Amino acid sequence: MSNSESLFSILIASYNNGRFIQDAFNSIYEQSYTNWEVIIVDDGSTDDSVELIKKASANNARIKLFQNDKNRGVGYTKYRCAELASGEIMGFLDPDDQLTSDALESITKLHIQNSNASMVYSNCYICETDLSIRNEKKVEAPPRGKSFLDCFENPKVSTCHFTSFKSKSYSLTPKMDPNCKRAIDMDLYYKLEEVGDVIHIDKPLYKYRMHDMGLSLGSSSVKANAWHIYVVIKACERRGLEFENYIPKLLERDIVGRERLKKDYRVGKSVLTPFRYIKRILNKR
Repeated sequence: MSNSESLFSILIASYNNGRFIQDAFNSIYEQSYTNWEVIIVDDGSTDDSVELIKKASANNARIKLFQNDKNRGVGYTKYRCAELASGEIMGFLDPDDQLTSDALESITKLHIQNSNASMVYSNCYICETDLSIRNEKKVEAPPRGKSFLDCFENPKVSTCHFTSFKSKSYSLTPKMDPNCKRAIDMDLYYKLEEVGDVIHIDKPLYKYRMHDMGLSLGSSSVKANAWHIYVVIKACERRGLEFENYIPKLLERDIVGRERLKKDYRVGKSVLTPFRYIKRILNKR
């Protein structure tokens, strides 16, 4: 597998994010690495997503749109994305986010240089709704000889958006669980680290958009935590580990992290709201 010959499958699981899809496609069109395809599966959107996707991808045969027969959930939709892909390398792009222009090139290069790597991922930019950059989220890979399960006490050891993986590595795993309603990404990453090396790129290659529909607060975060517990238990079963040695550490980390996120969100909103009000007034003049 050489650099220029490696097809990169960009996987998009879409549901009611049509208003952002043009931004996602624009970031794909601007990639310095050009050997790519887009596999986008719409999960029964109730907005105009399908029409907007068709319009944004018109006359581009490399963008392939598929539709579920009904809303089946993120697990099934992401599983189907991977099953429909043809690339040697794959990665999930959320339809409301963007890639930096060098993302595919940087990631593909490391996959080629490291044949045993199953996963390659980077830091990301946390962005406002208009994709203006708020800050950089810096993460780390597990230390050599350790797994993500061993690092719950270190919040810096984490994956990030657009974690890429080799298709040959994915084929060695039990694959994604189509019945998983949440935490489907972590389920995939736990499986991938069982069959290969994990490589982290210490620079941001992804723009993660913060907006009201994307917040994981309240009951949604409780459900996400429940599914994360589930996928950790399944990972422990595969590895012959006692899950009660890991779940308490996961719960402690999630509780601390969620409370910090809620606090940061409340503070940020209280500070930004009056400025946004003033900006709207000025724009009307």
